[in-house]
Amino acid sequence: MNNLNPKYTGILMVVIAVGFIGWSHHMRGIAAASETWPAAPGEITASDVTHSVKQSSSSSGSKWRYRPRVEYRYELNGAEYTNDNIQFVSVSWEFKDRFKAERIIKPYPVGKAVDVYYDPLDPANSVLLKGSVGGPPWGHIIGAGIGGLGIAMALKGESGA
Repeated sequence: MNNLNPKYTGILMVVIAVGFIGWSHHMRGIAAASETWPAAPGEITASDVTHSVKQSSSSSGSKWRYRPRVEYRYELNGAEYTNDNIQFVSVSWEFKDRFKAERIIKPYPVGKAVDVYYDPLDPANSVLLKGSVGGPPWGHIIGAGIGGLGIAMALKGESGA
């Protein structure tokens, strides 16, 4: 018993694709805008590597994942802010190798004075490194793939094939 109409499933996939592409475009725009953000003096308040276990469906079982975590504080016009955004990235900073996560936090020991780049329209939005970590625009790529499949499904459902 198949209750899913390919036409409507395809349309839903296109809507999801537009969401992926829109989100990716928005985040890339914020990363580009951060290139012009002003700096405020800040201080590193926490710097460590966190870990979690990802369950695997394969016979190899669970896998450790490591994430760099750097927290900092800064003050603007008498208001104190805290954040943990190091830099805008196109993919998650989650690694199988702890050494890679440790490399990212190494320049940020607790107590170190840093420049914090903040959004003048929303000072709570900040980063330690301007711009974005390079790489392909994954949101655009995934969105295009989902959208292409959705269009194919919608056309198939329309033709009744």
